[in-house]
Amino acid sequence: MAADKCKKKLEETLNVLHEKEEELKAEYNDMGKQEEYFKKDTDFYKKLIRCEYRKMHGIIYNEENRNLQNLDQGIEDKLAKVEVNKAKLSPQIQHDNEKILEVEESLGESPVKMLQDMKGILERNEELQLQDTETVNLTYTTYQMTGLKEILRSYQSITVDPADRQTSTYYT
Repeated sequence: MAADKCKKKLEETLNVLHEKEEELKAEYNDMGKQEEYFKKDTDFYKKLIRCEYRKMHGIIYNEENRNLQNLDQGIEDKLAKVEVNKAKLSPQIQHDNEKILEVEESLGESPVKMLQDMKGILERNEELQLQDTETVNLTYTTYQMTGLKEILRSYQSITVDPADRQTSTYYT
């Protein structure tokens, strides 16, 4: 009788241990499956992150090219204006030289002749002084640049819903 009670107790303990063993094996198998899914998801997340950064690289590359084209166009436009101004200045310089010679010759003439020529010389001199050339500002234009650090700071986390594999980006 005592042996039967002891045997019954041991059989109950054995049953409990078998049940516990089955639970642990099931949990172990679940962990293996979760590990497998986790590894697959990790590869997916890596691809997702690479894809997002490729997009950012594309955006920044396009902006860089647009700014470089704008800079080149601005330089070309300003240099063209400089050439136009130089072309306008050459005849003006020549005309000024002729007027200088005329005034110098007038200074060497008799006082009566000098007084007669003076009115015409001064009127033509005023015309020359009124002619102005366009000033070209040879400074560089500034262009808006992407604040890459600020953009990267704004991405606190990118999460993917494992159920539908859709990305959700959280901005702070």
